[in-house]
Amino acid sequence: MNRQYIIKVSIIIPTFNRIDLLKETLVSVKSQTINDWECLIIDDGSTDQTDAIIETIIKDDIRFKYFKRPENYPKGAGSCRNYGFELSQGEFIQWLDDDDLLSANKLELQVNVLEKLNDSKILTTCDWDLFWTNKNFIRNSIFDSTSNLNANNYFQELRKKQTFLPIHTFLIHRDLIYNSGNWNTDLTLNDDAEFMTRIIIKCKKLVNTKECFVLYRSYENERISNNKDIQSLKSFLLSLELMNNHLK
Repeated sequence: MNRQYIIKVSIIIPTFNRIDLLKETLVSVKSQTINDWECLIIDDGSTDQTDAIIETIIKDDIRFKYFKRPENYPKGAGSCRNYGFELSQGEFIQWLDDDDLLSANKLELQVNVLEKLNDSKILTTCDWDLFWTNKNFIRNSIFDSTSNLNANNYFQELRKKQTFLPIHTFLIHRDLIYNSGNWNTDLTLNDDAEFMTRIIIKCKKLVNTKECFVLYRSYENERISNNKDIQSLKSFLLSLELMNNHLK
């Protein structure tokens, strides 16, 4: 990689009316053992005083940057991610939802892996677990007897294990995202699966960074993946159609 980047990792967080959970997420970002990162928080129109509260949280650390989604961008997490990506200056991109968590060594270990491999078409992932209060941690992984998978093997393992990898398990070179395309803003559900399908198809291989992990928050209330309205169902079906076309 001959190109010079201003920052090593750009962490992009869309948020909407989740300031209490966002605070925990930002603590996990600030706890990272690597220092060379920026964190772009993109507000999707919150009405819970996110703007006032977030300024008090991030004021002492210039690596945190808070923006509101421009009015000419459609509402939605995917649109906020696209806007954050446009603003970002990092060599590697860490997508992160406003209620999920990273282990403290996640970015450092994954940057080390990708720098050693020195190929923008290789990406890395890690183990993960669902998270709620008092839950015992259990590592979930699609890597059994190997530390890396190509695209075909990756989708086979997902199907065999009937599982998925949350978006924040991955660390991705920005050039791979450029070559795969932005988030589809027509999707409100399963947009991460559709996005990562395009990424995986374009990559040479997917490498597991075993020593770190992420937590994917699970609860009963308003997580969008639990939303069963007609719009969400249409989005889910459209995402499956698009993924099927990509895979062909």
